[in-house]
Amino acid sequence: MQFIQRLALLTMLLLVGCRGSDSEQPGGQNNGQPQSGSPPRLPRFVKADLPHQGALGDYVTSQACKECHQSQHESWHRTFHRTMTQVASPEAIVPSFDNVELTADGRTSRLSRKGEEYWVEMVDPAWERQQSVRGIDTRTLENVPIVNRKVVMTTGSHRRQSFWVRSEDTRPGNEVFQFPWTYQIAEQKWVPIDDAFVRPPTGARDYSPWNENCISCHAVAGNPGLDLETRFLYSQVAEFGISCEACHGPGKQHMEVCRDRDNLPADLAIFNPAKVGDHRLSTQACGQCHSFSFSKDAQGWWTEGRKYRPGQDLHEVRNVLQLADAMNSSNQAERAAVHGFWADGTVRTGGREYNGLVKSACHTTGKLSCVSCHSMHQADRNGQIKEGFKSNRACTSCHAEHEEKIEQHTHHAAGSSGSLCYNCHMPHTTYALFRTTRSHRIDSPSAHLSQQTGRPNACNLCHIDKSLSWTGKYLQDWYGQQPPSFTPLEQELAASTLWLLQGDAAQRLCVAAAIGRHAGTKDVQQAIPLLSIGLNDPYAAVRWISGASLQKFEGWQDTPYDWSKPASERADFARQLRETWSQRDSSAQEFPSLLIRGGKWDQQRSNELLKGRNMKDVYISE
Repeated sequence: MQFIQRLALLTMLLLVGCRGSDSEQPGGQNNGQPQSGSPPRLPRFVKADLPHQGALGDYVTSQACKECHQSQHESWHRTFHRTMTQVASPEAIVPSFDNVELTADGRTSRLSRKGEEYWVEMVDPAWERQQSVRGIDTRTLENVPIVNRKVVMTTGSHRRQSFWVRSEDTRPGNEVFQFPWTYQIAEQKWVPIDDAFVRPPTGARDYSPWNENCISCHAVAGNPGLDLETRFLYSQVAEFGISCEACHGPGKQHMEVCRDRDNLPADLAIFNPAKVGDHRLSTQACGQCHSFSFSKDAQGWWTEGRKYRPGQDLHEVRNVLQLADAMNSSNQAERAAVHGFWADGTVRTGGREYNGLVKSACHTTGKLSCVSCHSMHQADRNGQIKEGFKSNRACTSCHAEHEEKIEQHTHHAAGSSGSLCYNCHMPHTTYALFRTTRSHRIDSPSAHLSQQTGRPNACNLCHIDKSLSWTGKYLQDWYGQQPPSFTPLEQELAASTLWLLQGDAAQRLCVAAAIGRHAGTKDVQQAIPLLSIGLNDPYAAVRWISGASLQKFEGWQDTPYDWSKPASERADFARQLRETWSQRDSSAQEFPSLLIRGGKWDQQRSNELLKGRNMKDVYISE
């Protein structure tokens, strides 16, 4: 959920009443999947270090599943889903905490380790949250309260890891607050948590406890446990992380009917997304978390937790949001979700693949589901894509007519990146975790849509030096698409140039990532000066992606760029980078579409174009 949604939710919760944004209402049985009752409530007015973990109601936990499903348990155990949420321990925590000091926004945090415990000295998160609700920016305050907090939980273990500290609030409950830094695992770097999202540099900070949002999808059977009278949270989960029962539903009844192994009934009282006959219900099991969706029963969510069970119709219990819904909603949190979509309604926020897939003809008129390409058990843990499905097999299994005549369809050489179906029909226009990922709204490139909505098309994200009018011509010649009327700039300059210099933050990060993705391609070397503009972007996410892309070019891997430096220092670095590039690359002569003339970057033209930059605030967080 984006920060502004969380702030709206927090304000409503503390100042108005208990109206959540991730709640549900009870539903009936579907496909033999039982609807469990409300889990037992733990004693009220209890203080604890972290949310309670243990079997709840009909949830028996993955350990019970392991008894009969050893191989499935082992394959799931290797996934990053399992480690989405973990109790803090030396086995779970990735970075070193030994004498680490982190400073940002005038605040310094100090990390330390005491035996098997991890501690942070930081500004009191509960105090900062209270100030945030009152509209006070704590970055402007001095003499702030400093506290020592024990790290009790982690989130993530694949690309980044975040940390949660115990609350010392005197009220009952077990709220845990986020440490304001996250660790980028591959880069081995600490980053302020707010900079990890697409967020304006002047945007308000986020102080949401784990119990209010993350508990919904980063655990099984999460129940915030909000007391409507005293407004405290005593949260419970069946299991931290995303385990068996998140996808298959609660297993108690399944275990009971399977005890008689010699006479198993046809209905095993469990849901299997890979075997259910309805591809929509299969997809919804993933969509319960991988979507912009809001419960239809806010109070029920806050007090009893999530009632959706795999096998139910997700849309009966949750409002799955699309752009028009967000624009017309009277709910402040839902309206804030507008930022998560391109203007044509395509979702651009990572982790919301369901919102894209349900707008795809492959799903609405065909039978494509998440498990068509993904698996929790027979797949690479990086993306959970099934073996062999990183090729065209994922598409030609249905579109067999293109398999033997791929070049006639794509107009690119067989075996080239231009003949990989998903490169054209699922371009990288979604943001998550300091990278762009593939759109799951499966459609075709369109110069008209790019012009009208700003959503980058696959052609111009691959052909970095080509204009939007160039794309329009080929789409007309090859596929009969009627092109729009192009502006002089759209005919003269590369689409990448216009999007990076004049686009909004989402367009700029898409281009910056695309340049790095094609760093080894002919002529893309000439885009380094253009990429330098992203190195001094107002948005931290764009700067990070630009720096990562620069280091993918041969000869530039060790370039000492620091995305967190002040703007003046970043500007100096970008200018020196362009000068160094001009001296190194004598082959760079005329690429006017990329603002290169005579081997030099056209700084004057760049400055003119930057005056027309889209400065509208953009918030994107997975």
